[in-house]
Amino acid sequence: MNEQQALTRKQVVWRSFADMAGWLVVLVLAASAQSVALTEGFGLDLRQMDYSDWRIYLTEYLMPLVSLPLLTWILWLRGERWSDVGFRRPESWPRFWLTALGATVATLLVNLGVRALPSLWGGTWPPSDFAAVAEHPLAFAILATYTFFLVGITEEALFRGFLLSRVARALGDSSRAWWCGIVIVALLFGLVHGRHGFVSILNATAIGLLYGVIYLRTGRNLWVLVAAHSLYDTARLVQLYFG
Repeated sequence: MNEQQALTRKQVVWRSFADMAGWLVVLVLAASAQSVALTEGFGLDLRQMDYSDWRIYLTEYLMPLVSLPLLTWILWLRGERWSDVGFRRPESWPRFWLTALGATVATLLVNLGVRALPSLWGGTWPPSDFAAVAEHPLAFAILATYTFFLVGITEEALFRGFLLSRVARALGDSSRAWWCGIVIVALLFGLVHGRHGFVSILNATAIGLLYGVIYLRTGRNLWVLVAAHSLYDTARLVQLYFG
């Protein structure tokens, strides 16, 4: 009998909520580290950000550097490892890459579908802050490197790996609990990415729902989502740079 099985239902719920509170603290600490680096380290004004400045994208690396070690520590306190929440070697590499490519295409289709919605009420899709790197190779190189190698691992570890497992556990760890957890985490994922308002929130929420479904259907393996997430974001970034 492992530690989780030995705990009472009440203890599991309280631990899950404590872990979710820890997740929120970790997220705030990572965001604060980025803000301090921008303002105190580089002397930039957060109210007037020039997104062509390469230093902005350099601070993106603080998110995984701060959040992942702290979440690893929380997992260790619970007697868990990252492999327990999805970072496991795929059973079949051909199937893995086919699934990852399919997930990438599905993400692009979801994005295209959401992008068409503003036209229904006479609105437009908000411009991307990252478009500013189009004429600045250094800023693009720093952002593209982070996007390709780290954004998928960081965001999937934060949301589908750590947070979703805690939400589902708090709700009872049943099949219904996992599906409810997917919806809750997708909404939070949308809010975190809602810098440009409702359509941004809707787009990220839809992608969060898609990734939650893929996570369950692939036996809760995060590497498929990491690959799809990184490929999708990198494709969007390359489109901005060369478009």
